[in-house]
Amino acid sequence: MKFSQLRSFHAVARTGSFSKAAEQLHISQPTITAQIRELESYYNVQLLRRQRGNNQLTETGAALYQQTQMIFALEKKAKQILRSDGRLLTGTLKIGAVSPPFFMPILKEFHARYPGIKLEVETGGSELITQKVLNGQLDAGMIAYSKPDERLFSFEFSRQRIILMAPKDDPIVQHRQVTLSMLHNQPMIQREKGSTTRQIFEQAIAEQNIAGRNIKPRIIMEVSSREAVRQATASGLGLSYVGATEYLSHPDIKAISIADLDEFSCSYVICHNAQRHTPMTNAFIEVALPLSSQFQGEADEKKPPQVKGGLKVEKSI
Repeated sequence: MKFSQLRSFHAVARTGSFSKAAEQLHISQPTITAQIRELESYYNVQLLRRQRGNNQLTETGAALYQQTQMIFALEKKAKQILRSDGRLLTGTLKIGAVSPPFFMPILKEFHARYPGIKLEVETGGSELITQKVLNGQLDAGMIAYSKPDERLFSFEFSRQRIILMAPKDDPIVQHRQVTLSMLHNQPMIQREKGSTTRQIFEQAIAEQNIAGRNIKPRIIMEVSSREAVRQATASGLGLSYVGATEYLSHPDIKAISIADLDEFSCSYVICHNAQRHTPMTNAFIEVALPLSSQFQGEADEKKPPQVKGGLKVEKSI
């Protein structure tokens, strides 16, 4: 059985006419006739009682027509799905983020442009998100510093300084700005190992100590989320640190700049090179790229976002 034979039969059964079917399918009437005869001959059945201007379906023909109605309805639906996906009318965009607050402006703009697309957001560490982008589980992601990988298309989306968070009643809030040496023996709450915000902070302390200073904050708690760090600080347990644009104001917390912590915390948007020009991923990148300049923070004057096939080795969140 050939699909073209079924299409010809379906058209004749629907219109009741060989000539009308040929006109709709843009093929000759003899071709329509030959295809249906081949179908009947192969299965040794009669599908139509042929009469001039009044072709009737046989019982077998009527039963087959019921099936072809479903077949071509499904074909039509399949084409609609494919065409709408190409124009981004339907579908799902799966993305992962280390820092969801940075992702929200992108998602807001993407949703405004493509309201029919469902958004699925997963949070996690940079290594996990990178791996899921590479194996196709995620269409795109926003990560912190990661090892270069030529399989990835990436660009720097945000750049921010790290600030200190202090309980409102802590004596250190008397200062509008602090230095790292002022944090010696201070009770500190920090993120888990693997957090690159923590890596930047610890590296800055290490560099100060190499220069002859003895700075050793008193670590009293290690937690695995920014929100937990924030709540612990608000409860008065100790000082903590966070990227400036990720800081959420709280009545029990005072944000203070750190004068001698110069390293920037950066975020990168990534996708797999093989997926870069698919309609969904390409639309996401086109939304995210122009927005990146709004999140460069204090580094705006230095240089524009870098777009490349692999990630640049650079300190980040």
